[in-house]
Amino acid sequence: MTDLRAEITMYGLRLINETPAGQPIARSRRLLLTPKPNDQKVNQINLLFRDNGPAIVGDVQRLTDGNVAVRVYLPYNEFPVYYNVLQTEKPVRAQIIFDGDLLPNQVIPIRFAMLYVDKPVGEGPQDN
Repeated sequence: MTDLRAEITMYGLRLINETPAGQPIARSRRLLLTPKPNDQKVNQINLLFRDNGPAIVGDVQRLTDGNVAVRVYLPYNEFPVYYNVLQTEKPVRAQIIFDGDLLPNQVIPIRFAMLYVDKPVGEGPQDN
């Protein structure tokens, strides 16, 4: 079992409408999370929010440059919760758990994915 953890320092937002050949319009939202440099070489975590996403938590892959790419699939209607946390909380961290060792270009399914914040009791509703 491999347990990747990273503190998120930046995020990007993508709002997408597309029409795959011969299919109805598909909409998705993506949050591209950039972690603080870390020993595990996780350089980006993609949160993909879709109407009909894959029936897996996500996947992780070691790229040929040695960095690790992470994709987590989430229901479209959960986007506001994640976006609000990224807008209002600090620090935000991610944890990804999967089985096996990462070899270059091998895609491994994720067993567990979590975005989290640790705060003192009574700290208040948001950071600015």
